Amino acid sequence: PRPARREHTNTHMPLMVTSRQRRTLREAEPPSLPAALAATLAANHARVLDLFRALDRNEDGLVSRGELRSKLMGLGLQVSPHELNELFYALDPDGSGAIDYEELRRALLEAGRGPPKRW
Repeated sequence: PRPARREHTNTHMPLMVTSRQRRTLREAEPPSLPAALAATLAANHARVLDLFRALDRNEDGLVSRGELRSKLMGLGLQVSPHELNELFYALDPDGSGAIDYEELRRALLEAGRGPPKRW
């Protein structure tokens, strides 16, 4: 007989954000959010992959607009639909409608290099 199928559950380590970092992220203007996220990852010795896995709730290898909105809300960040769209378009430069790992990695790498870009 075949072994019973186990339901897949996300067993990745959660992305840890201190209350002070959460406050800093909440206070960041949307154009500077990628830089604030990059700084938070660096401060916590976390990897972009950790953030990507935290964002990709359904584990399909892509981050949808809904998944991004959900995680931002989970961090206590209130963004308007317009701000969410601006952030999403900045993280999805090919306009595919989903953010893949490389797009997120490049955006955070660029954001960590200099002043935040206005979208």
